[in-house]
Amino acid sequence: MPAVLRITGAHFALESIARESALAIEETTQSRKKRRQWTDATQTDSTYRLVVSNSDGDHVLQQIEEACVFLEANEEALRSIFNALLNCRRTLDFSWDFPDGSLGQFNRFPTTLLSQLNAFGIELGVSVYGVTNSTD
Repeated sequence: MPAVLRITGAHFALESIARESALAIEETTQSRKKRRQWTDATQTDSTYRLVVSNSDGDHVLQQIEEACVFLEANEEALRSIFNALLNCRRTLDFSWDFPDGSLGQFNRFPTTLLSQLNAFGIELGVSVYGVTNSTD
């Protein structure tokens, strides 16, 4: 699975920004809040995602490197988006594989990435998925 930047906030603001942005931002899920509101509700929350690395979960270092490059290359566009969405939640979520039979895993985050995330107010997340070692 790719590493993604998830942005959760006001649906209408996110929808507008996704349409106008040069970045490939796409809606992924709508929150439980929307499902519980009446159909004529004027404000709902949604989650949009932006792929920051297409590297597979067994290429941890490559995902981290690609995320750093993405954040640097799109600094101006991201700053514009986040300035327009002051009350949104931002999470950079890495998707990493944990091979069957492994006893542990160690990964480190370069200070460059941590500084970039801090500058944008982005939380760091890591989703770890168990994978089977297949000999087929």
